[in-house]
Amino acid sequence: MATDAAGEGLNLQRAHLMVNYDLPWNPNRIEQRFGRIHRIGQAEVCRLWNLVAENTREGQVFERLLEKLNEQRKALGGKVFDVLGEAFSDRSLRELLIEAITAEEPAVQQLRMAAVLDTTVGERTRELIKEQSLLSDELGDAAIADIRERMERAQAMRLQPSFIRRFFFAAFDLMNGKLALREAERCQISRVPQALRHWDTRHGRGQLLSSYERICFEREQITAPGRPLADLVSPGHPLLDATIGALLERHGSVLQQGCILIDPESTAEAPRVLVFLEHEIVDGTAVAGRQRRVVSKQFEYVAVTEDGAAADAGEHPYLDCRSPETDELKLLAPLAAADWVRETLATTALNHAVAHNVPAHVADVEARIHSQVDRTLEAVRQRLSEEISRWDTRVLRLKDDELAGKPNARINSAKARQRAEEAELRLNRRQEELARQRKLSPLAPRVVGAAFIVPERLLATLAGNRPPEHPIDTTRTDRLAVDAVLAAERSLGREPVEMPHNNKGFDLEARSQDGRILTIEVKGRVAGARDFSITRSEIICALNKADRHILALVEVADDDTTDVRYLYDPFTNREPEPSGAEHKRNLDWHTYWNLAEPPR
Repeated sequence: MATDAAGEGLNLQRAHLMVNYDLPWNPNRIEQRFGRIHRIGQAEVCRLWNLVAENTREGQVFERLLEKLNEQRKALGGKVFDVLGEAFSDRSLRELLIEAITAEEPAVQQLRMAAVLDTTVGERTRELIKEQSLLSDELGDAAIADIRERMERAQAMRLQPSFIRRFFFAAFDLMNGKLALREAERCQISRVPQALRHWDTRHGRGQLLSSYERICFEREQITAPGRPLADLVSPGHPLLDATIGALLERHGSVLQQGCILIDPESTAEAPRVLVFLEHEIVDGTAVAGRQRRVVSKQFEYVAVTEDGAAADAGEHPYLDCRSPETDELKLLAPLAAADWVRETLATTALNHAVAHNVPAHVADVEARIHSQVDRTLEAVRQRLSEEISRWDTRVLRLKDDELAGKPNARINSAKARQRAEEAELRLNRRQEELARQRKLSPLAPRVVGAAFIVPERLLATLAGNRPPEHPIDTTRTDRLAVDAVLAAERSLGREPVEMPHNNKGFDLEARSQDGRILTIEVKGRVAGARDFSITRSEIICALNKADRHILALVEVADDDTTDVRYLYDPFTNREPEPSGAEHKRNLDWHTYWNLAEPPR
């Protein structure tokens, strides 16, 4: 039980049922009250009941109001409550209730009430939402579909919670942090290390707590019966951000020392250098002294070969590589010290980034920020110009009253003139701020790390061994397998798209009947093959996409005829997540062939 004082500022998500015994004059307060229980961490479905006196004129007003709110909520979502208070600025709900009680003709009153509420909650709320929106247009079906597709593609290679957990445990320990394991794989941090708190303060975040009663890495672990709510540590959480930031400040130089990696899947005969580049775009806003505010940061990879050819390496190009053993490292160290490797780091990769990556990055950020700033500027000018005009008009009215000997006890013309001048100063200051935000400049790309990538075939040659042969995984067999799956997809009425050669995790992309993206990994083997290999990135993609991922197995006969079988969600509950040291896994061909079925 609570008075209206509990309508804001409290977290009551331990409850999930609410009853409004006395409805407020301001309808926006209804949503504010409900927000006390409908909060992050709520595990139950929240329900709200509004008690209204039946067969009364007051009840008729509230009943009609709640009906209109429900209609507009379905049409406009939660945005209707953002402008509800302003929608009732011309005619308050209190006035409608008083009219309902005092009206002599109930029929006339009902018609007037319906007209006012329909206009206020219907047309007026739509107008206010449109006016206050800083988006150039409402998102259409095509834009929403595009956003959904990009989210689905990003999901395919998202970091698994177990990977984040392993990284955080190791990094937190390196920063002298202490974790205490609690129930259901949740942890307690009684004291956040000083280094992390200093990093958070220096970078103006101010979001890091001194301790955490519970943290977890899986959404399902946020709540536990009878236990405190846990913070979900994932990309974007202050604790993980501070850990990464402090770790890079203390040990970031190790990245620039570079490393040597071995690519077991590459069929190339020569090594390549993988350069890690960071590129930032700043606006005209000054932060931390003379530094300018970073509005966009892009991390990218450029692969460069000995002949100077440079190309974008795609996402996570290192994911399926492995670290060399000690004896292998001795063989490869002289290759990594070659002059062309240093030249690649100094000029070739940077020149490629300046010519190709930077212009695309700048164009994308300019289109987004210029549009947002221009619409914000238009809204600011409109709002403050109206305020200035309102105060100027009031100055004249107050001045006339003062000359007529009727001064206003609450405010005089001088104070009103001061308010108008303050609004004009705010307008000028805001226009200057937005002009600085619109002034975008790219900074020069910088090398933050590099890796010398050696094909396993080259390593075998250097060691005096016979290069590994691939009688099963031949280029010809792979090509026949991909073509067979493309044909199978088209026969199912889908439009498959073959991914670039350096795409990690899957070979084809198609769209299901419900419009969702399917990822397909193709494995082709000659008849009689006993096993097949799956890379770390392919396992991660399959686990992330689950039933939206297909493992397509293709058996290629001696006469080049093919037999295709599909296995949806191939690894969930069948294969464990790959460890940090695992780059490839061999699986039994016959086991998975028997699990699969004809394409559908």
